Amino acid sequence: MCIRDSNRKGLSRKIDVVGVGRIVVHSGGVLRVLQDVNIHADEGEIVTLIGPSGCGKSSLLNIIAGLDDPDEGLVSVFIQGNKLVEAGNRLGEVGYMQQKDLLLPWRSVKENVLLGLEIKGIPRRMALKRASEEMADFGLDGFEDELPFTLSGGMRQRAAFLRTMLTEPEVLLLDEPFSSLDALNRSYLQEWLLGILEGENRTVVMVTHDVDEAIYLSDRIYVMSPRPGSILTVETVPFSRPRDRKIIMDPSFLRLKSQILSNLIEKPRDGGSL
Repeated sequence: MCIRDSNRKGLSRKIDVVGVGRIVVHSGGVLRVLQDVNIHADEGEIVTLIGPSGCGKSSLLNIIAGLDDPDEGLVSVFIQGNKLVEAGNRLGEVGYMQQKDLLLPWRSVKENVLLGLEIKGIPRRMALKRASEEMADFGLDGFEDELPFTLSGGMRQRAAFLRTMLTEPEVLLLDEPFSSLDALNRSYLQEWLLGILEGENRTVVMVTHDVDEAIYLSDRIYVMSPRPGSILTVETVPFSRPRDRKIIMDPSFLRLKSQILSNLIEKPRDGGSL
């Protein structure tokens, strides 16, 4: 199935995924993980991938990030207006936050936050200044010298976000960033993320299993099929940003949630064996 959604006028394309397929060796056989996937994300959009476990969502993020190559199709990532970033160089230009915070346990919060800037070769004095200016906005002021094990799950996630955001990526990839948190912290950090992104022209592609989270955070949602993952539907979220948590009770929100859930519970596919 090939589904392409229309362009939004006046915005430059940041990510374009065309006909992407991914095949892996598994248990002595060959497994098709992704099949003919087509998505795009325009400048300033928050786009979400949602689908059943094992449908290839994280595999697709790895391909966009340049960690893996597609076996079929083409991925284009653009920065600085229209500069095409080759796969081998994307990790230096694309911010990628995976499911775990991946903080180094022997480094303080401050030293963890500085890691991305160190790798980019930013002078330490300049890096410290950048980090210090952002600590309060990320809820980390006063905890700079603490080790990660002393922090709550939400604070660890915020430290990981700050580490990612300090490198100033135009494109941000988020792989279930709140999946390990309880419902209260998850709700708080969803609102916090929208606040952090407000006024910034970053393009975000996020993976989640949570339909409410997908609708609350996104401008568009790609619903994926069971493995081999392909795009079943593309849903436009009918709410402008900034958003209020009250929209979760809006009839349009509930209708869209019902529509997405009905697609997610379709009959499973054959598993993608070749």
